[in-house]
Amino acid sequence: MYMTNESFQYFIVGGFFTMIGIFLYIKLRFPFWNGQPVFHTYDYFRKWVCRKPFIVQPGYPSVTKYCDFDHIATMNVLEDLTEDHVSCFVDLVQCHYLDSDGDVVFLFNKDIYRTLFAGHIHPSYISFYIVPFMGRPKTIGTITSRSVQVLVQGHDSVPCYYWDFICVHRAHKSQKISRNLIQTHEYRARIQTPVVAISLFKKEGELSDGIVPFVQYKSYTRILDRGFTRPRLPRYFMCNRVERTNLASCIEFVNLQKSRFRASIITDPGNFGEMILGKVLYAYCVESRGTIYGIYIFRDLRIVTGDVAGMSLIGSIHASNSTKLFCRGYLNALWELKEAVGEFGIIVVDDLSDNGILLRDLYDITNDSVSAEIPIESAYYFYNYVCDTVEQPKDALIVL
Repeated sequence: MYMTNESFQYFIVGGFFTMIGIFLYIKLRFPFWNGQPVFHTYDYFRKWVCRKPFIVQPGYPSVTKYCDFDHIATMNVLEDLTEDHVSCFVDLVQCHYLDSDGDVVFLFNKDIYRTLFAGHIHPSYISFYIVPFMGRPKTIGTITSRSVQVLVQGHDSVPCYYWDFICVHRAHKSQKISRNLIQTHEYRARIQTPVVAISLFKKEGELSDGIVPFVQYKSYTRILDRGFTRPRLPRYFMCNRVERTNLASCIEFVNLQKSRFRASIITDPGNFGEMILGKVLYAYCVESRGTIYGIYIFRDLRIVTGDVAGMSLIGSIHASNSTKLFCRGYLNALWELKEAVGEFGIIVVDDLSDNGILLRDLYDITNDSVSAEIPIESAYYFYNYVCDTVEQPKDALIVL
């Protein structure tokens, strides 16, 4: 059997139109992300051949149609922001960051803002989307970036910017504004701090189509029992809150243990300490005679439903040979946290790092369990960085 010249011509023409069809489908299906330096789901060459992490655009970023230099101002947090800028940012985030009804309140203030952007190795940036309104400028959108450290097993640590507070005023909600904010902010941050070439962002609920997530996981919500009691730990063991006196040993423990995870993404050490001291993060250690055997890191979600506040267990490290000790230590940490934050009544457990042990042994949740509860799907994505997906969430330690 052989192919005639006429059949070969049909084959070539058919292949050409097929490629055109695929190209048009991608352009229409992913109008924004198809032109961005991300790990696309349809990029099979990178998926199968490129096993080593690499930066897509190592040089200066490209100017695209989504760059809006007329309406978007990008500022260095330490050098450019005035108190008026800070007040504008805090008000916008406080009122418009969450899409929620009147019973859910997002608590955000200048103290939290200063804590989040303190202690970083590289400059932090905030961008504002500004439009004229009744003869005066009006801010209707914002995005921030702060530096974190990314470590993938077998490779050197690389600096990265974490995008946060991508927020648009409810009266002006549109994908166009969000996309312009992202593109313009990323362009200017890369130009001003070229040593940080990659970025990271998180999606919750509705994940990003067309992009391969670095890690995807579920979050489970539980309401604390009002009659919750503190279980006893073995003799000579204590559960201590991380504060100024033991902060250095906590950070040292995390830095020593993070190498056993396939990947870790952790805020800069100085900022880690600032967030703990500023009560954005709460950390508790199980220790005995100066040795730490486990750590639990909670993040204050700043979300109050009715009169009940929520916390999230974003990461934990099990460093003993006793699962029972690890679980009891966690219950002690919960009890201590409840004592420290009286309105705390809702805990969200991210299925990352060693949190899976707690989900399995305390909350009876496994990967194949069937429950009436619908967990929240979440994922972290890289921008301008291609790296293999962390298939098991337990292999990722993320503290941001």
